[in-house]
Amino acid sequence: MKLELSARWQSRLAVWGLVLTGLVVGYGIAEFGGSWGANATMVESNRLLNVVESSGISKSPAWLDSASRGSKVSLATGMITDGVEGIFALDHQTGALYCWVLDPRSMALVAEYAGNVPVLMGLEQGAEYDFVMTTGQLPNQAGRAGNARPIQSVIYVAEGNSGKVGGFSFQWAQPMAARGAAQQGPISLVFSGTVRSALATRDQ
Repeated sequence: MKLELSARWQSRLAVWGLVLTGLVVGYGIAEFGGSWGANATMVESNRLLNVVESSGISKSPAWLDSASRGSKVSLATGMITDGVEGIFALDHQTGALYCWVLDPRSMALVAEYAGNVPVLMGLEQGAEYDFVMTTGQLPNQAGRAGNARPIQSVIYVAEGNSGKVGGFSFQWAQPMAARGAAQQGPISLVFSGTVRSALATRDQ
């Protein structure tokens, strides 16, 4: 009987120890999580998606780049060409979309491209827009025979009020980039669709 009583109390002490530890850890997580969640606005979708590669759908890995959204502006990064990345900025108030490219050798600004999302997507002018933006890599072969070719990314923008979605791109002249020459030009719509319809349409 004495041995049975001792084992019972040992069991009870172990349970209460686990409960107390859980309360302490839970409080710490709540405190840390609250302060972190209040400041976290970065949506980090980065790096290799092994699911696509291992599934056999594609022999090459799929990548997504970084995107961050605020109440008035969205930022995203995307590949321009091999070893060169661009930064995309979308103004939620005006719908102006910009891309700036730095020379990886000199860190100087070598390219600026611009477009207006509401105009290109046929949105109501001067409306209150609900934008979200991200980019995806598209190492395409289009235009490789010429001086200019599409960049290796597509910039995806969706507008919540209308449900419209657009994909954007621009032409990049690698020979100009190789000699450090400045570039600029328009950002163009390459496809349009809507989240309220299953069919996306190619922009003409």
